Amino acid sequence: MIFRSGATWSMDQAGEVVPIADGETVQIGATAFRVHLPEALPPTANAAPSAPQLDDLRLRFAVSRDEEYVELTATHGDRVFDLQARSHHYPLLLLARARLRQRDLPPAYQGWVHQHALLEQLRIDRNQLHLNIFRARRQFGEAGIGDAAHIIERRPNTSQLRIGVQHLEIVASDDDADDPRRPAARSPR
Repeated sequence: MIFRSGATWSMDQAGEVVPIADGETVQIGATAFRVHLPEALPPTANAAPSAPQLDDLRLRFAVSRDEEYVELTATHGDRVFDLQARSHHYPLLLLARARLRQRDLPPAYQGWVHQHALLEQLRIDRNQLHLNIFRARRQFGEAGIGDAAHIIERRPNTSQLRIGVQHLEIVASDDDADDPRRPAARSPR
């Protein structure tokens, strides 16, 4: 996946993120491709307000009791982005929990998880994880989030990743609230 971060372009290939430039040749399997990147255009004077960034978002995960259903909502000021329930939200949920468990640490150190540990928790292979990351990035991009590619961050020269949002909330889904077998209150994890 090739994505823009500020004024530079990066390529995420099998979990390794490297800078990439226009005209560079990329090897994928036995095939070589020449990359042609678009030029940045100056902003229009009367443009709408800039797209919200991940640093300004608050993510709210509503999770069913059996964790089969993970609904995600993002808020930015008065704007609400209903990202609904998707299977690729579950890896985000696990990464959000890791970040919340470490919220007493400085932000730069919060939430890093080794990829192999995440794969074990999810019981999936690396390809499925990369597909889930791609789908999450695409969904956030389609929702209008400016730096959607960073919803999952990778620590350079390691196999660690984390969720790219600091403001997180995890609650029981409303569907579970009506379940008479469910305890009266459930605290966020």
